[in-house]
Amino acid sequence: MQESVSNTIDHPEHYNFSNLEVIDVIDSWNLNFYQAKIIKYLSRYKYKNGVQDLKKAAWYLDRLITITEQNPSAVVIPPDQDPINRPAHYTLFYPEVIDIIDAWHLNFYEGQILDYIMRYPYKNGAEDLKKAMWYLNRLIQKIQKQEEMQQQKTMQK
Repeated sequence: MQESVSNTIDHPEHYNFSNLEVIDVIDSWNLNFYQAKIIKYLSRYKYKNGVQDLKKAAWYLDRLITITEQNPSAVVIPPDQDPINRPAHYTLFYPEVIDIIDAWHLNFYEGQILDYIMRYPYKNGAEDLKKAMWYLNRLIQKIQKQEEMQQQKTMQK
C-alpha cells in the first residue's frame, strides 16, 4: 500500500508518461513559475483533466504575457552559432525542445506551444507567448469540437 501512495505523490502517472518526467524538464530548464505551470498543464491534459487543464495553462499564459509586456527588458537574446541546426535559444539547456517534443509524443499544436513557451525569454519575449496562446486556443477549440461531435454521435445511437 505504501508504494502506491508514494507513486501518486513522487511519480504520478499523468506526469510520468515518458523517459522525460515533467518535473525533470522544469528543473533542468530552470523554468519560472508561470512557464512551469503552463508546461505542467500542457503535458498532463491528455492523462488527467482534458480541456480544463488546457484552460488552466491559458490562464497562466495570459498572466505571463502581461508580466512580460510590462517588463520587456527581461528578454535576453543569446548569439546564434548555428541558427539553422542548433539555434542558441534551444540549446541553452538539456533536454532540447525537439527532444522533449519527441519524448512526450506531442502533436503539432502541443509542440508549437512548448516551443514558444520555452524560447520566449531568449528570443521574442511577449510575441512568442502570444504565438503560444494562439496555438493553445486553437488546440482547445479543436478538442472541444471533437468532444461535441462525439456527443452528437452518442446521442444519435
